[in-house]
Amino acid sequence: MQTVFNVLPIQTDESLACYLLRVATSESVPGIRGLVGHLDCGVSNAALNRSIERLADFTRQPVAALQAAQVCLHPTQRTLREKFARMSRHAYCPHCVSEYGYFRSAWRHGLVTACTSHRCQLVDTCSACSKPVELSRANLLFCDCGQELAATQAPPAESAALWVAAAIGGEVSQEQDWPDFGNTTTEQWRTFDELIFLFGSYNQSGSAEITQPRRTAKFSSVSEARDFLKTACASFVSFPQGFESEVKHRLEHGDKRKAGLANRLGAWFRAFRSLTEGAYPELRAAFARSVASNFDGHDSKNAWIYELAPARYLSLTDAASKLGVKTSRLRVMLMHMPSAAPVKENSFNTVTQEQCDELKQYVDSALNFSQVIDITGLTESVLRQLIRVGLLPKRERQAWDLSLYKPFDRADVQAMQCALFGYIEADDRTDLQTVSINDLNKRMATNKAVLDEVFEQLAQGSLKAVNANIPTKLGDLQFDREQVRLIVGNSHDVAMLTAEQLSRMTGWKSESIRHWVKSGLLVGEEGQLRGRPVYWVSMRAVHQFMRDYKVVSELAGHLGTSPKAVSERLKALGVPILGTMQVAPGVMRGGLVAVKDILFSGLSPKQAQLFDLPSKPTRS
Repeated sequence: MQTVFNVLPIQTDESLACYLLRVATSESVPGIRGLVGHLDCGVSNAALNRSIERLADFTRQPVAALQAAQVCLHPTQRTLREKFARMSRHAYCPHCVSEYGYFRSAWRHGLVTACTSHRCQLVDTCSACSKPVELSRANLLFCDCGQELAATQAPPAESAALWVAAAIGGEVSQEQDWPDFGNTTTEQWRTFDELIFLFGSYNQSGSAEITQPRRTAKFSSVSEARDFLKTACASFVSFPQGFESEVKHRLEHGDKRKAGLANRLGAWFRAFRSLTEGAYPELRAAFARSVASNFDGHDSKNAWIYELAPARYLSLTDAASKLGVKTSRLRVMLMHMPSAAPVKENSFNTVTQEQCDELKQYVDSALNFSQVIDITGLTESVLRQLIRVGLLPKRERQAWDLSLYKPFDRADVQAMQCALFGYIEADDRTDLQTVSINDLNKRMATNKAVLDEVFEQLAQGSLKAVNANIPTKLGDLQFDREQVRLIVGNSHDVAMLTAEQLSRMTGWKSESIRHWVKSGLLVGEEGQLRGRPVYWVSMRAVHQFMRDYKVVSELAGHLGTSPKAVSERLKALGVPILGTMQVAPGVMRGGLVAVKDILFSGLSPKQAQLFDLPSKPTRS
């Protein structure tokens, strides 16, 4: 037989095997093998696929129509994948067979167990002989025992079976409380049955143990597939609440001794991971919400959770990197910072985008020493002076604070800038008439008292900058040299020096200075400096001392003679020598002569002028 005698068109939703069986029935040929056996092709799915063009010529149907109805590895239609195809038994809806006279292609899918049109279960056994309805039977509409297949009674289908059948068959589901995910693109349609199969293989709702997953998608009967769907769909009813509850259950009962989110959730999670490449965004979001809400701190380094999490969640590592702090410090902060209680309650391992943004603002509001220097343009020594006089507060941070090593607040720096800029008395002066704040500090750095006085007046607003315009940085502030000189002069009078410092400045022996202080000739006081006793003398006291006394050794230097010769001459004139101290038998040191005694000693004016000569450093 070259072609069929009765040309029967294939229906758009009819499977290839059932179509050939229907053609065999019309040709009075026993079964598919009897129809195509002379074409030298087998009756398996692979054999029919290889002979599709010869079958098209034999049945006088378009090749494309037969290709659309075939079962293959990479189908053009979404229902007939070899992985899920029923091989021997043939499930059907008695009502559809009675109305249309053919078997639909969707019924060959192993996970399709219900008819959405009549809301009944598919059947795959004969009601008369109870034998399976095989593809190898001789007649499409009758069992081999002679029982009409359409006469079989089909019980009502369950909601889960109807939902799966509608989704796989490309129909709009009429079931309430079931999700609509998977109804967007062809690529997602091809993976919906895979999603259900994998969840059914790994899912055991209400159990803490995960058994060996199902390895094959071939089901021996409709009842076996129906039982499988009960478990597979348990997580999707009342979506997303039911699904999130299942994730929470698995997190709570997973083995917490094992590291890894996959170990905590079991192989079920690995099955889910294989289907998360762009498909089912609602399912991905529900999974991430549940994990973020219930994950208790184990496996903080697992990146999978953060790949699945919504954009508003960041991993602890990502958040620390964004904040510019160490992960360990962020973790300590989340555990102790009062305002971070919501993060602590949910998870130590995720931070919401909103929380991260708030923490970023907080971290950026604090500055370290180098950052303040960069912002203000001041030198380190000037900045320390401004801190000392209270213009820039130095904050104490808690041990868990993200800004532990940033003692300055940006707001305080801005307040300092506003204060100093507000003191400016705009005046256009030359560079020779002004001195910058940084140079001011350099030129007086050797005299602490003078430096302190200058910055005290700077903080009080007594010393004001004279910039023509408000500068961009504090380091550009300029001050009037004459005003600074007046402040330096006043400060110089009250500057306190130790005996050693005064010795280096004047050339007087330090032991002589201490002796003068003890004798009351030089006003000073005894104190402590770094644990050792010292004698403090103010510059004002030094000036007064120099107006009242002349050092004998200095007079000898001016006269070009020795201190001993000057002392003997003064004694001959009746001028007493004061402040001497014996350093060795017959050796005296530190002699002074009062100016008033010299003026009234009968010296000639020329001789008296010798005592009015300016002092020059000599050893006394």
